[in-house]
Amino acid sequence: MPPPALLESKRDRAVADLLRFTALNALSFEVLAGQILILFARQVGASLADIGLLSALLPFAAVIQLGIAPLINRYGPRALMLVGWSLRTLVAAALFAVPLAASRGPEAGTQALIVIMLAFYLCRALGMSSWLPMVQEIVRPQDRGFFLSRQEWLRQVSIVAINIVTAVYLLNVPGLTRYMHVIGIGVVAAAWSLYYLWRIPDPGGATEPLDHDYLRRATAPLRDRVFVRYLLFSTSLRVVLTAFAPFLTVFLREGLQLPASGVIAVNTVSSLGAVATLAAWGRWTDRFGAKSILGMSIGGVAGCLAVWALAGNSALWQWAGAPGLSILTGIFMGGVTVSMSKFELEFIPVRHRAHYVALNVTAVGLLCGVGTLSAGFLLQSLAGVSALSVPTQRFHVLFVLCALLLLIPLALRRTLPDERERSLAGILRRALARSSRRLLARIGR
Repeated sequence: MPPPALLESKRDRAVADLLRFTALNALSFEVLAGQILILFARQVGASLADIGLLSALLPFAAVIQLGIAPLINRYGPRALMLVGWSLRTLVAAALFAVPLAASRGPEAGTQALIVIMLAFYLCRALGMSSWLPMVQEIVRPQDRGFFLSRQEWLRQVSIVAINIVTAVYLLNVPGLTRYMHVIGIGVVAAAWSLYYLWRIPDPGGATEPLDHDYLRRATAPLRDRVFVRYLLFSTSLRVVLTAFAPFLTVFLREGLQLPASGVIAVNTVSSLGAVATLAAWGRWTDRFGAKSILGMSIGGVAGCLAVWALAGNSALWQWAGAPGLSILTGIFMGGVTVSMSKFELEFIPVRHRAHYVALNVTAVGLLCGVGTLSAGFLLQSLAGVSALSVPTQRFHVLFVLCALLLLIPLALRRTLPDERERSLAGILRRALARSSRRLLARIGR
């Protein structure tokens, strides 16, 4: 780790470079692994089960994190992230070969896409555990709520920008050619982001010998009861959020029968909802605590999923219901992202940090992969149920199931520690006390 004075002198520029990297990385990831990839895969000819597998590859790639922890300790988080993100960018360029494979049939095109994305996600996983240590070292603890809300704001703005461009560019245009042009933008943005990652000061590695005590240190998180409770909460939440997201895109395309540009537009509205409220979520998280805000935002997402289960392919839902509900979903998802990021930082100690991060990412990744894969096979199997002959009904089953499953992390959240004065009950008590004092003061006048 560099001397604290040196790190302090470069802190402001490092924070700015972290945010610039976030913006470009979000833009490239939305193109290469977000809703545009899902629409591209369906255009190639991927089935719902293939979409589930394609979406599951991202979390499944996290399985290599347990082996990455010693490398982070030895070489430092920035060095490992540079290697992983550079290889990821090179692999992304191979997506230009998918149309050639698809010319031999949908199955060949889908197989090529899955192989390329598996390599892409494995390269990304090399640096995935590096981000949190870099934020911990560079961003002051008292500034993290503001930083995380600004980071998420920039991420959402980048997503909105590329989605608007893509929606206009793909309007009423069949085929794969224009998708490849958009993917080219994603590859260029990924390469550009490497410049800002290179400029960030390296927090350095931690000296940790591979001795007979290494296994004991690596399994230290499993002996931390508070962290194990947090891990149960984190996985139960992320499994649901990861499972429904790609199939909401498919639902808009095939359930509500929106064109590709319409799907992108509706999801862009969701990002706008997040952008408009992220600053407020950051302030509330700093003021009231992440645990309380998580409860509000998870409950909001569950409510939105329940309402999505009522959506149909009528003109009212296409033009008003879906965009309006998408905004609301984006608002609450923004709250989950900001508060969860800060909450996670509180449960990852600096001591043995790499092992905590590796176990967290691995556990979440494996279970999210299983969840997404299961969602795809569920939708595929429901296609044979005569009572669910209408496509929208099969997606409704998934949305209701996800809404109910969110009750699990809501319950587990209550088992985790938080500052008493920042608990939701404490917030309500103080608000009531202030209102009572103001009322008595007015009566006294």
